[in-house]
Amino acid sequence: MVKKYNIYKKLNEIESELNDSRFLRSHQSYLVNMDYIIEAGNQFQLSTGDVVLIRQRHVKEIRNQYLKYNENIILIWLQFLIDKLNYLKIIL
Repeated sequence: MVKKYNIYKKLNEIESELNDSRFLRSHQSYLVNMDYIIEAGNQFQLSTGDVVLIRQRHVKEIRNQYLKYNENIILIWLQFLIDKLNYLKIIL
């Protein structure tokens, strides 16, 4: 379930207050939680069905930021699985 909040601040302020690597400023009007991105083309498609615009002048750079974030998440999961497998080997 997605929580929605009404906040009356400038997006720059919200972005600096969040200080969270999951959030990406893709456009002057959008700050997106990358955990919800399911497709990255010239815009982001979110798992909620929403479409988030990407600043066209920086589309390659913004997409690369997302891809790097995604790679890090995959590496974290792989390490977690390796640790679990090693743990199971010790028990068995």
